Amino acid sequence: MKKSKKCVPVAEKVQLWQLQLAGNKKLNSGVSKKARKNENPNSLKQTQQLISTFHTLNKQLELVKTIPNNKVEQLEIQSKLDALGGLHAYQRASLRGGDMRKGWGATGKWILPYLKTEHLKIFNQLQNLNSNNKVNKLRLLDVGAITGETYERHASFLNVTSIDLNSQSPKVIQQDFFKRPIPTNDDERFHVLCLSLVINFVGDPAARGLMLSLSRSFLLSSGLLYIVLPLPCITNSRYMTHVYFISLLESLSFELVKHHHARKLAYYLFKKSDSSAISALFPKKILRDGGGHNNFAITLQSTIESSQQIPQS
Repeated sequence: MKKSKKCVPVAEKVQLWQLQLAGNKKLNSGVSKKARKNENPNSLKQTQQLISTFHTLNKQLELVKTIPNNKVEQLEIQSKLDALGGLHAYQRASLRGGDMRKGWGATGKWILPYLKTEHLKIFNQLQNLNSNNKVNKLRLLDVGAITGETYERHASFLNVTSIDLNSQSPKVIQQDFFKRPIPTNDDERFHVLCLSLVINFVGDPAARGLMLSLSRSFLLSSGLLYIVLPLPCITNSRYMTHVYFISLLESLSFELVKHHHARKLAYYLFKKSDSSAISALFPKKILRDGGGHNNFAITLQSTIESSQQIPQS
């Protein structure tokens, strides 16, 4: 007699795709396959619960911040986050959860073949022009890098700047992307900007849109924007679809180069176009009816307004 498939509760499914932030997918903690195989299931469950609770509280905090004269509730939620161990404890849990659960491994692998081709193309173009501006390496900004190991093995053609809200390595600058100085010249801009499992960590839909808007300022002409999201953010959100996501990026003058939907993750690679960003509005609106959908959303104000509104910590 065949065993019936176990029904996974919706809450548990949500916990799986909430293993996010720039980090839970990027690193190999050095734990052997045998050790991972013998991992205590209860320990993994506790790790998932910590991550899920952190995300719930973080979203609640972002919501109450929008309510005037609500400092008491903000402090209450913040104290609960602190009791969990704060961002540091969340990052450690994310790294551990990502290492124990296959499918969240190094998200940089998908983009690396294209980056190698892009590096050769730019180098050859400058050689043909007899330019004094020799591009030996592509400059890459990795946001949410945690320990900065994702692109470490590819230093031969990548010059990586790694930043994170709570750095876990001397190689990573502790910095909020929203507070990073806007480049004033091309020497300060990058060929590639990576937002791998970062946008979904930002709790506010408007701030997510602002992060994408600001990305243009950090990229050189024809620069690449690499985005990785948990797949349900695209395929099971009531406020987001694949088409809507691409349209939103196109309004910011990004052209889709390629994309890939894996079992758990959605990969997108965009190229910055020369045209000016369109002053378009992308409000939070229902795109999928019915129950069982998550609430992931990205909203976009007019380009001019968005560039002037940096989230306050």
